Amino acid sequence: GAGKAAVDADGESGSGRGSATKERVLTFAERMELVHVLIDEFHASGESALPEDEGVRAKTDECKEEGRSDEQEQGVDEVDYALSLKDLSLTTPGSVVEWDVRFTRDFRDQFLMLRSRGGLMALLIRLLQRLSSGEVCEELVAPVKGTPRDLNINVSTVQSDQRNRDLYVVWQWAPDYSQRIRGYCDTIRLFAIAFEESDVAAVADSIVQSHVRGRSSTVMRQLRPTAPAVLAEQAEDRKIPRTYEVGEWEEVDSLLREEEKRHAALVGSEGCSWRVYDGIVLYTPPAIASADSYNVLKFYQMDDTVLRSIASPGAAMPSLPELFIPDEREDGFINQDIETRSSAILLVGRSGTGKTSIAVGRMWSLFREWQTEQQALVAAEVASGVSGEGGQGKRMLPGYNQVFVTGNRVLRDQVRKSF
Repeated sequence: GAGKAAVDADGESGSGRGSATKERVLTFAERMELVHVLIDEFHASGESALPEDEGVRAKTDECKEEGRSDEQEQGVDEVDYALSLKDLSLTTPGSVVEWDVRFTRDFRDQFLMLRSRGGLMALLIRLLQRLSSGEVCEELVAPVKGTPRDLNINVSTVQSDQRNRDLYVVWQWAPDYSQRIRGYCDTIRLFAIAFEESDVAAVADSIVQSHVRGRSSTVMRQLRPTAPAVLAEQAEDRKIPRTYEVGEWEEVDSLLREEEKRHAALVGSEGCSWRVYDGIVLYTPPAIASADSYNVLKFYQMDDTVLRSIASPGAAMPSLPELFIPDEREDGFINQDIETRSSAILLVGRSGTGKTSIAVGRMWSLFREWQTEQQALVAAEVASGVSGEGGQGKRMLPGYNQVFVTGNRVLRDQVRKSF
């Protein structure tokens, strides 16, 4: 809600007598910093509903004065919305396209801000369902003007009626590592929700900068699509995700030069359709766009459970470490010798490099492996007719206990939330 700030002629904030004030519009990044602070305070307070910003509150009051609910204002019935949450799914019924959908912290925080706006939330969820089903119609997918065509940066508009602001979801098609298939495939990256159309360009520029800064990463892979581009093109107006094989086929410098030429082709004012590149892709993880940061950008898994928890007012959302998507190397650490549990790992790295996320991921993976063994043991006893009461196995595996030790209470509490 803090879109503007009053500053005096000398640049200092103030509203005292005699100060020549003017309005300075905060940048998108500055407004997002305020959003992060608000979300963090909300989680710390334990409240069941997020406070609304001034714009949302004013709009709600206006609707009440005229005897209209938020949902009626959006053309979405509140009862229908509440009922739809019970069977909410990221994919539409009958969809045969399975996309890996992931989101940033910015997207999560902005999504949570819409919890009290059932109508807008329902429209946004329907848009995400269409995207995850691979729909590519022009009214849904619009490449962002002025961005490299090859980066496939898009904006999708959540259209409200004339009395409300539209929402603009800025996202990208890009190959990335998928823990689901233990390999690389096309993914949908949800970067941010812009509440003003003028913010779309700023978000898109940060995506481009994330790509550029990511090129200095030590994690670099050459990816070659396992299917030609023609198979990924429209099949009944849907885009099909491709998988990629990893190898070393060309010199990195040569690939970078070719990429620079492709990125010179920008999306023009007339727009263009999405693009599928058939050659070798040089993959590096996108980095945080800020010039004083040297970490990669973290993405988190969007699935049915996450979608329901975000969309349902008062519901607890899974913690971000629990949803963290590891890269290829991190996934290797998490699942190393997971069946035998015979190896110890010494993981060393500076702050912010993902050590705790890997530790939590490995603890969860170890527990799931034990749980799978337990279920298999019970199933075997049931099949042999020697199970106990209620179908429970007579021979139960000992409980699987794990201990996480740290000298940091905040870190301890964060890990505890993940379980």
